[in-house]
Amino acid sequence: MVESRTLKRPTLTPESYKLVWVASLPRTGSMWTFNVVRAVLSAHGLNPVPEHTPKLEEDNRRQADKIVQAAVAQERGVIKTHEAIPDDLLSHSCFVVTHRDPRDSLMSYMRFQDCTFEAALEVFSTFHGIEEYFLRLPADRTAHVRYDMMVNSPAKVVGSLADFLGLPVAAETAQAIADQFSKSKIRGIISDAEQQATTEENTVNLSGGSRRARDVRTGFQTSHVSDYRDGDWRHILSPAQQAELNARLTPFLKLLGYAY
Repeated sequence: MVESRTLKRPTLTPESYKLVWVASLPRTGSMWTFNVVRAVLSAHGLNPVPEHTPKLEEDNRRQADKIVQAAVAQERGVIKTHEAIPDDLLSHSCFVVTHRDPRDSLMSYMRFQDCTFEAALEVFSTFHGIEEYFLRLPADRTAHVRYDMMVNSPAKVVGSLADFLGLPVAAETAQAIADQFSKSKIRGIISDAEQQATTEENTVNLSGGSRRARDVRTGFQTSHVSDYRDGDWRHILSPAQQAELNARLTPFLKLLGYAY
């Protein structure tokens, strides 16, 4: 399991990277991690950019090129992606990869995208290759973080990520950052965003005709927080669906070391 990777991380210096990529599959805690990385940078007087989170994956390359070319001493790019990172940007970058049992990610994805089990399973059945790619990112510049650690020990994860970035923080600062992005605080951010969801930038249109509000600074959206608990797929899905889920995701589960 990726557990062995969770706290055994290299330590960088902030001079050794211009970009921090939060690289992951959907619904693995990447938005929380993205905001924690930004908060750690800010705690050390560095400016995380861009100020507003890109709405589309295709905007990431443009933003990354702009940050690298500008080479502003006090700026560090923080970019969240679910796709491979351009080869020519790897040397400018470090990486934080988030992991979660793909069965739980799939259930969360169903709710977030308001889609059927069958549609979500088709999407997740294609994710084995990109997860392999994330696991092959340069080990000396990559931190791997498990979702259950974010849930159970958020301040510990904050401190560990700060150490990885070469920007250690005191325990009370780590706790303050964890509290800043607690579920209740994120719900508040989303609630505020829903009161202002009037433009294309702060809304996301879904295929079924519905839409989500989006906070442009943090990227948090309607339905980012739910009452789902990991493992609930065993109680929500029928026995036949559980069997299909495990069968279709066997390579994925095996790659990450989860029982199937």
